[in-house]
Amino acid sequence: MIRAALVEFLAYSIYVAGIDDQFRVAIANYIPAVIFLGIAFALNYRSRRERPVLVGLVGLVVTGVAAAVQTLGFSLHPYYFNHNATYHLTQAIGLFLIFLSALFFVRNPFQGARIRS
Repeated sequence: MIRAALVEFLAYSIYVAGIDDQFRVAIANYIPAVIFLGIAFALNYRSRRERPVLVGLVGLVVTGVAAAVQTLGFSLHPYYFNHNATYHLTQAIGLFLIFLSALFFVRNPFQGARIRS
């Protein structure tokens, strides 16, 4: 898995550095990881029903909203807080929510179902 991630990272880096550095390329590159993490959060929430797990899932949704903000050019103010600043603020909120969820997982590892003998 680590080798596959390294190959993907190198291919993405070469593509962005030499061919196309548009934001849509970054979004397309992030989509598989976001889907995987979203499924992991959803399955974990289904079995745990803990609020911090849901917070992580909401954080992922907020990062998706941030990507839409950037792509659509939405801004809170055209001069003082343009679409790029709005994107980064929204992204920071989403990443903070994911961080809070990660802290929960570190402090409360999932033990899974126990097998009775």
